Amino acid sequence: MKTRWRTLVVAEDSAGEALVARLRAQGHQVDTTHSGLEAIDYAREQQYLTYFIDFQISGMDGVEIMKEIRRVQPEASIILTCRGPGMNADDFASLIHMVVPVNGNKPMSLVDMEKILITATLRHTGGNIKESAALLGIDRSTLYEKIKKYMIPR
Repeated sequence: MKTRWRTLVVAEDSAGEALVARLRAQGHQVDTTHSGLEAIDYAREQQYLTYFIDFQISGMDGVEIMKEIRRVQPEASIILTCRGPGMNADDFASLIHMVVPVNGNKPMSLVDMEKILITATLRHTGGNIKESAALLGIDRSTLYEKIKKYMIPR
């Protein structure tokens, strides 16, 4: 299967390993690390389209890792996974407000998420509509409509 884009998974447990296996089975090129500092070094050395970061990593929490990666790659998609007994409701609420501050205090809309995904995919393919549509799983005509509708620069 064709590689879609490069992804970095930052996790210390079997859930991270399962995610890596699933992404690779779907044809994604995936790097993995168990260290927040190593993840930041990877971000400095390699362009990743997507980061999956476990909220609780030894030595650094996921928010710290996300902030550092944002400095190096401001347009990368970063997905923090939040699970486990160590996270309370207040931690989760403050994390959501930090990660999703779109349109003031409102959470990110599906339209905003779709714009970001389309823009990132087009950037990844160098603007290739056919390849982008295939990666997104939509027809080329649908992609053209969304580019026009959302006024996404090409």
